[in-house]
Amino acid sequence: MSDSSTPAARRANPGPNPDPNAAEPFGPWGFAFLGIALMFGAGMFMAAGLGATDEGDDGAELVFYMLGLSVTFLGAMFFLIGVIAQGIRIGMRAVAKDGRARLAQ
Repeated sequence: MSDSSTPAARRANPGPNPDPNAAEPFGPWGFAFLGIALMFGAGMFMAAGLGATDEGDDGAELVFYMLGLSVTFLGAMFFLIGVIAQGIRIGMRAVAKDGRARLAQ
């Protein structure tokens, strides 16, 4: 019979993701890289819009340009979210280390 309230039982089964430095499935850098990938995809939409100018179909050109611009905006937002989240994470880690250092004194 094992009691999970004892310290030995908690050490044996610490629960989900006990390591604070474990890899995240989609962390801040994932957002940043997704933003870069979306902006590359937007460039392909814009190139497709340029390719549509030869046929003289202005409607298709406009659709591809608007898709390209909106995906570029979305990519930029994801990139900024990732970079800002990483900055916050680094700042919080520095504050935590500083606090632990002050408590140790």
